[in-house]
Amino acid sequence: MNRVDLRTRLYRLRAIDSSGTTQDGRMNELMNVALQEFASDIPEALVPDEEHAVVLAPVQGTDATILARVAATADRWVLRFTTPTGGAMSTSTVAWRPIVDGTWDGIMHIEANVTGDTWARRQSREWWSVPDLGAGVTDFYVTLDRPWRNTTDTAMNFWIYQPEVFTRANVMRILAPMKIYDSTRQQVWPVDTGGSYRQDMFDFRRTTRSRPYRFWRNRFFQMPTPTEAPTVALSTIAGGGAAWAGPVQEGTFTVRYTFVWGNKDPEWQTADYGTVLDPQWESAPSPASAAINHADSAGRSIVISPENIEAMTNFFITGQSVG
Repeated sequence: MNRVDLRTRLYRLRAIDSSGTTQDGRMNELMNVALQEFASDIPEALVPDEEHAVVLAPVQGTDATILARVAATADRWVLRFTTPTGGAMSTSTVAWRPIVDGTWDGIMHIEANVTGDTWARRQSREWWSVPDLGAGVTDFYVTLDRPWRNTTDTAMNFWIYQPEVFTRANVMRILAPMKIYDSTRQQVWPVDTGGSYRQDMFDFRRTTRSRPYRFWRNRFFQMPTPTEAPTVALSTIAGGGAAWAGPVQEGTFTVRYTFVWGNKDPEWQTADYGTVLDPQWESAPSPASAAINHADSAGRSIVISPENIEAMTNFFITGQSVG
């Protein structure tokens, strides 16, 4: 039963008719409050959904199978991975390379040993590579959530690790225990957030690297919503624009877009997008564009131009073209 069916039944039970959008909105709000109370007080009365989270193994730069270091770059938002002697990772004698398919983006954090017993921690934004730099050389980089301390640090030992897992934003409660799907069949039981602080259960310098055994609620994160609508226009075929390819029929369209960050593990892919993975985080949709109608010029593709996304997400550099 969907919300429209519920609202219709409530009107019938009260022997009243809807007076319009305002009253329907009030009924929707009351149903949301009731659903929240049900989910909080007796969650077993509702059929729970199943959520999967992949816990990724940590990476230590000095490990014999890794043999890598990290260095600052001219851009303080970016670190570069190198061999212990400072060469490009593609020239390394071991097979390890950073994962750049998006599944590390945002999820994995990096700690680098800057001097002595001092380590600097950053959350990753994007893991990426620049191929074909000549003679088959490829460089690997990570973009950071805040600037590095300088542009001169080199050959730093590092750890890459995952300190937390995230659920979808509409998850209200996790029905304990969580289960680990391996041969141990270990159960993960909840601890209240205050108790986790009092018992100092938060990870310090990767002291916890085995299977999880406790969980607690921590920070909430949601992608900011784009505030600018995209611009749409019909292509000019004579000027090299593409023709309408479908499979959707021509007609009248409005367009919205979202911001996404990171990718879900391919094991739990749900959308049928071929090689495109489900995003780890996705914003609410932008405002709708103006309507575009193929009746104005049949057979043409729709050209979608969002606003400067780089600027809205803190990646834009003055003087450089928008990608």
